[in-house]
Amino acid sequence: MNAPVPHDYVENERLRLEVYRKIAEVRTDQLAAVVREELIDRYGPVPIEVENLLSVAKLRTAAKAVGVTEISTQGKQIRFSPMVLSDSIQMRLDRVYKGAHYKPALSLVSIPRPTDGAGVASPPLRNQAIIDWASRVLDDLVPVPASAAAS
Repeated sequence: MNAPVPHDYVENERLRLEVYRKIAEVRTDQLAAVVREELIDRYGPVPIEVENLLSVAKLRTAAKAVGVTEISTQGKQIRFSPMVLSDSIQMRLDRVYKGAHYKPALSLVSIPRPTDGAGVASPPLRNQAIIDWASRVLDDLVPVPASAAAS
């Protein structure tokens, strides 16, 4: 994802690097909201590129919370690792994500990159849409422990 902080949003390079640092330090949704509010106070309405960076930070936090340390692209595949899937979750993976593969020896899930339409020439999802999709994959494939679901 290409999501630089626009030069016309934060003109000073040192301050722009500070924005990147603050976003990189986001570890909770609440902290993301605090950073977003601070940006609004200092620089005005947050542009879409910065919203995307905040969304990536929140996805990274959600992934780490369930033990996933890598979400990356490889060719036309999106890879999630490490992921250990039970037999029932493997069946869900096959049912929900056509063309997906699970490699237990590598604790790797590989899913064809989703597109914005049904046709072969449909463009791949980008920006917020791909972040939302990756969040749904985590929700679909990582069961919430019963103790967490009860609270």
